[in-house]
Amino acid sequence: MPNTPKKTRIPINIEIATNVKYLSDMTCCVCNDKSKQIQIHHLDENPSNNHIDNLALLCFDCHDKTMIRGGFGRRYDKALITKYRDEWLIRVKDRREKADEYSIKSLVGNIVYNNREDEEYYYNEINDNPEVLVSYLKKILIIKKANLIIAQTHGVSTQGLKKQAYQMIDFYEEILIELTSFYPKNQFSQGSHKVYINELISSLYRWYYSVTMFNGRETLGTMFPLMVVGKVENDLEEKVIDMVRGLFFRYDEFLYDKLNEDNWILDWKERID
Repeated sequence: MPNTPKKTRIPINIEIATNVKYLSDMTCCVCNDKSKQIQIHHLDENPSNNHIDNLALLCFDCHDKTMIRGGFGRRYDKALITKYRDEWLIRVKDRREKADEYSIKSLVGNIVYNNREDEEYYYNEINDNPEVLVSYLKKILIIKKANLIIAQTHGVSTQGLKKQAYQMIDFYEEILIELTSFYPKNQFSQGSHKVYINELISSLYRWYYSVTMFNGRETLGTMFPLMVVGKVENDLEEKVIDMVRGLFFRYDEFLYDKLNEDNWILDWKERID
């Protein structure tokens, strides 16, 4: 049997590598787990072909599944990784383009605490003004309905439903981050509340990937990622309710004079037909 010639590895230009990481938001395009270490994968397995169209960002776990281990050992081939990459790049691009549109600060009047815009400070600052909280809770009901209507424009195909779920996950993440500011300082984290919520969401992705992968993701086809993001979306919707219940407990006398807790939750759970 002839020897297979060894492929020559050419280091990836730093500008190209930076672009690959930026376009993928420093996140694996397959599992979308922001907490994992990443590396650049060559789609055609030719380490000398460093054209950006031949590169995808993968975590170590997903990259390991591109390796051939005899017979049917490989789970992710070029076509599948390319599909995951292209879908993920579109999602990252959409998120960046709509960042202002879905920014909770701008939607609720650009609340600024102590006139400071520093992100880490903003997300760890306390807002002890229950009047602001009441206004915020009323507004996010309206904002959620608007997001649901916009999300439905993606259609009911598998890809469209995934986009719907991703859009709502992004929305719930912003809500959860904002709600932490109405809790006592450092109640959720000694560091950034934004990072804490982001890690919470990453852990949900890991959880649902882990509990539904008994025979490998490919056995569930395209429905697997849809099922995972759907579960994460539902969890986050419920976590907003958990936080609001906690805030009703904290500001019980004031909030109960302004809002009905049960009615607010019913309105929050209302879907758009």
